[in-house]
Amino acid sequence: MECFGQLVLEEDVSVGFGTSRNNRGVNKLVYSIGGEKVGSSLAHGCEVDLVLIKTDIVHEIQLSYSNIFKKLWKEKIDFHKRMYEKNLSQQA
Repeated sequence: MECFGQLVLEEDVSVGFGTSRNNRGVNKLVYSIGGEKVGSSLAHGCEVDLVLIKTDIVHEIQLSYSNIFKKLWKEKIDFHKRMYEKNLSQQA
């Protein structure tokens, strides 16, 4: 869920929206990064929460993200960016 929160921040959007499976506790993880339940439904054969993730709330909470997540995020490889740069270099 920290990854989803970080994507909401980096993509510079106002909110993120999604579903979280309740039978596996995913909803609790979403709430821990600032998610807010705005409805409920059924999916994958179980109850899911419809969640809204507001950028301003995630911005505050992301300061307490786990150290392992911060390390992995910092070392991530952006394959989309890599392909874009590769295409640019081939055109030059």
